[in-house]
Amino acid sequence: MAILADVDADELHKINDMFSNSILMTDDLYHRMKAQIANIAKERTANIQWDNDILALANNSVTALFTQDFPKSFSPKAKMPEDYLMLGLSSETGDDISIREAFQASRCFKWLVKELGASDNNQLYFGAISASLHNALVNDLKPYRKEVKDLLANLLNWIIELGIEQIVVERPNRSQLVRMNKRS
Repeated sequence: MAILADVDADELHKINDMFSNSILMTDDLYHRMKAQIANIAKERTANIQWDNDILALANNSVTALFTQDFPKSFSPKAKMPEDYLMLGLSSETGDDISIREAFQASRCFKWLVKELGASDNNQLYFGAISASLHNALVNDLKPYRKEVKDLLANLLNWIIELGIEQIVVERPNRSQLVRMNKRS
């Protein structure tokens, strides 16, 4: 949000959605967050996620995305610094369980879950997800379709490699089919 750029009406709508879905910082919320940060510093804990009562305030609706909201590497095993940054982790707290939990709390993962949930039969093909992602990205310079497909491929491969059962990625023919797992 700290950038000066010309935006069209669609991009302005997405930016306004981000503001309308944000949480108002009240004195009470500020003091609760400040106390939690003080506890983390005092206990020197690796858990840097907000308490559940603070997280419950968050609106999980993701309507606009930036390319920075996606893993840069094809695999979580690459352990790229940019991926840790996107997940809100440090390399010291980047064990497999922390990576999996942070990924499932990431904006890109929440966006995919929302897209699948809004579709017929809770499933979409790669091409449809790619088109929707291209429309959801609000970067100043719109990424090329190839870059959008790479972002989506990384996202789906992370889901596979992290063993996230909530989403199933299949290849019934030539294209990938992504669907919500009925069992989870």
